[in-house]
Amino acid sequence: MKPEILWLFGDSFVDPTKYSTDRFLVYYKRLEQDFIVKNFGVAGSGPEWSLQKFIQEDSQTDNDLKKKIGIVFFASDWARFNLKFFKEPGHQYLSTYRKTPLSLFKQLRKTVANRIIPTEPLNDEQYNLEKIQGFIKSYKHYEAFIKRFFKFYVFNGVNNFMLQNMLLVKHFAMNYNRCVYWPIFNPLTPGIKKTYNNKNFYIPDDLLTKFSGTETQEKIIPNHMDEEGHDRVYEILKSKLMD
Repeated sequence: MKPEILWLFGDSFVDPTKYSTDRFLVYYKRLEQDFIVKNFGVAGSGPEWSLQKFIQEDSQTDNDLKKKIGIVFFASDWARFNLKFFKEPGHQYLSTYRKTPLSLFKQLRKTVANRIIPTEPLNDEQYNLEKIQGFIKSYKHYEAFIKRFFKFYVFNGVNNFMLQNMLLVKHFAMNYNRCVYWPIFNPLTPGIKKTYNNKNFYIPDDLLTKFSGTETQEKIIPNHMDEEGHDRVYEILKSKLMD
């Protein structure tokens, strides 16, 4: 029996408040035609915070109701840590480690210097460049900490971190109707997918970013996907949630 209710967790690929459009139905709005949808997505947040939000909601939900709920967990970048000094979950992307620690802080400074709109807006009101500058200053004290954190962090591999996150989601999803665990940026190995995939817990073959459209600093598309991308994500979710 298919779920009656859907809980969605994730970042800007699912956040309904950041990238609205009236040109077409985004995938989570299409899902509302088939389910009662509760969207917990927050742009900029990481998989740790999404998991904690799931655990919080789980603790407040009756076991009989859980059998009617399907979980769709979009796992964002492993390096978006839920650090205490972030004022809101959407700021966790500032901890993201790429080739250069603090690269996102530098990107924000460049944004202010060039007076352009950032590709990843912090929130609606921070399109204002003066507020972006104030935002940078509010976290200036923690820049050195983030750099040192990644310098000394014992990193055992992206796959290990994502596996831990996936197993915890799977554990808490056991009492629910079914769960789709969909990595956005960081892949799980095929062996892990083969081991844990079943009718009630499904890991798609492709990263969610495969369905991303083309964005520029001046043009952001809804949840980073064009209409075709939204349609494909909807069809995959529908096939796994309604079979």
